[in-house]
Amino acid sequence: MSRKLAIAISGAVSLGSYESGVMYEMLEAISVHNRNLSDEDDRRVEIDVITGASAGGMTACMLAQHLLCDDGTLSDPYNNPLYNSWVRKVDILELLKVSRENQKYSLLDSNAVDKIGTTYIPDQPKEPHNLHPSAASKIQVGIAMSNLNGFTYDVPIRNSPLNSNSIGYTRYKDQFVCVVNRLATGEVTLMEKSLELAEEARETSWRDFRTTSWSELREIAISSGAFPLAFRAKAIFRIGAGKFLKRDSERQKKVKGDIDREGKFLYSDGGIFDNETIGLSKSLVDQTDQNNDSSNRYYLFVAPGKREAAKDPFLNRDDNLFTTAIGIFGAIFGQSRFQDWSMDILKPPVYSITSTDTKLIGDVFSAFAGFLEEKFRAYDYNIGRENARNELMNGSLTNLLTYDLAKMPPIEWKVTGEKGQIKGKSVKSWEEAKTLLSPFAEVIIDEKKKQRNQLKELQNLMQEVNKDTRHEIAKQLTSRLDYLIDFINDEYLKPLDKKNDGSVLSKLGSWLKVIRREWIGRPIIKIVLWYFLETWLEKNILHPSIQEKR
Repeated sequence: MSRKLAIAISGAVSLGSYESGVMYEMLEAISVHNRNLSDEDDRRVEIDVITGASAGGMTACMLAQHLLCDDGTLSDPYNNPLYNSWVRKVDILELLKVSRENQKYSLLDSNAVDKIGTTYIPDQPKEPHNLHPSAASKIQVGIAMSNLNGFTYDVPIRNSPLNSNSIGYTRYKDQFVCVVNRLATGEVTLMEKSLELAEEARETSWRDFRTTSWSELREIAISSGAFPLAFRAKAIFRIGAGKFLKRDSERQKKVKGDIDREGKFLYSDGGIFDNETIGLSKSLVDQTDQNNDSSNRYYLFVAPGKREAAKDPFLNRDDNLFTTAIGIFGAIFGQSRFQDWSMDILKPPVYSITSTDTKLIGDVFSAFAGFLEEKFRAYDYNIGRENARNELMNGSLTNLLTYDLAKMPPIEWKVTGEKGQIKGKSVKSWEEAKTLLSPFAEVIIDEKKKQRNQLKELQNLMQEVNKDTRHEIAKQLTSRLDYLIDFINDEYLKPLDKKNDGSVLSKLGSWLKVIRREWIGRPIIKIVLWYFLETWLEKNILHPSIQEKR
């Protein structure tokens, strides 16, 4: 059999640009490797599993469509769906265009992401199209999801002094799995899979469940990328089956009486509970490969940075109230993201193409900095290509494929005009762009606290952001603060002030409270918070100070 490759793509926020660069280089390298190999050649490499979370989930969905419905665009390093969506189109000015009535839902505009998704994961793929040289004719796709409603599991009990006939648990970690199949006729079908329990064997297996579509898969992927608070959670209608039978929108509507959303579940960033979807890939691979030789199976993990274990909060430190509180919150968050599969030894092992904090510009400010400028995203995309190229050249992936650098498209700098200027200079080559931009990716350490100072990194980076963009960011943040104050007052505080027992005296008292809040409380709060925000914006956004020591 051919060599099968399962790819897991982690969450990355704006560093989806880095992951896209990695994936472009890998797809093209596999295409070149497969070029002169027949379909029956056991050296042929085929991607048959793609999973992802958050930004990785969106990329996984995009890859699934364009690998099985390749219209030729994936071969161009700087005009392909990955580059266009993650480098050219995702921009802070578009993301900040949130109408006032929608500012209570998110800080950034989810509609901007929806438009990009519809453009690069259309309901009907462009014709004509063929199977991409790196793809198997059938690809299993897995998207990690976070269900904010949760869905319950009831464990029946026979006897209880509390007169209860069950013990209830709520699950929030969710997923969507489908198989995309390209038929001999060129038609492409999508089938959602459910995780079923075979009672006779007491084992779980993935089984075909229901026909799905590109539009549904796209909605699932976008929901997985809805970073908490930054983007609005997405309401999605789900049909329960198998081990996820209780996660059913019809049941949600009937049993729980969910009328407002008609039973739809709210989904946020899939990386909350499963940011590295190697386990989901393993689950799909185990069933696919159960009767095949595992020596022809490979895993590839793509992420901006290496996954590291949490630090021990009590190492050489007293377990006082403060450190204990930090330890408790850290343990809760860490345990929610722990994966049981990590206690097992994966056979075959996992290959990875990751980076470090000191290489990626988009890593600044919790991985949101890439949204600030196209040149930052283009830089990270090229670093992704370079990192993949280095891994392919140093021999770590020689068991998977033969890499011929001479046949690969060169790494270039394609950001032109004013957008491509760096430090006021017009840049035409990647070497020059890399030299000028790489200092902005360096980590700044606070010498007193002995820890990373991301605020200083942001100040340093803001010097390279367009002046008009900086002023628009400041304007939008001020607008968000103004709306937030009004929202809290109107939706929560004013109703409390209006409460009274119906007596004349009580009504007068509530009226005075409303007047006091509207004429004194709200204006004073706005003045104070505006002052602090404008001071912060002046120092960090509008006129950031230059960092002399790096």
